[in-house]
Amino acid sequence: MSGTAQKQALASIHIDRLTLEIPGFDPAQAGQLSRLVASHLAHDTGWTGDMTLPRVAVTLSPAETSVEQIAWKIARAIFRARPPEEGR
Repeated sequence: MSGTAQKQALASIHIDRLTLEIPGFDPAQAGQLSRLVASHLAHDTGWTGDMTLPRVAVTLSPAETSVEQIAWKIARAIFRARPPEEGR
């Protein structure tokens, strides 16, 4: 996808609510985490239409300590929880 096409695709994505409860994170870490999760979700261009997802719980291993690792783990859990699209 070209840079222009990618920017247009990302501009059309709207996340109404993304609530993360991460014990021990300071506000800066929580902000970085929410931006990374939203970015990972936005870059998956296979989603279309509106969807509501159930609450998703993620258990982290002691080795998963970086904000980037945690963001990817949350995004993968959301990808798995999304409902199948019609016709797929």
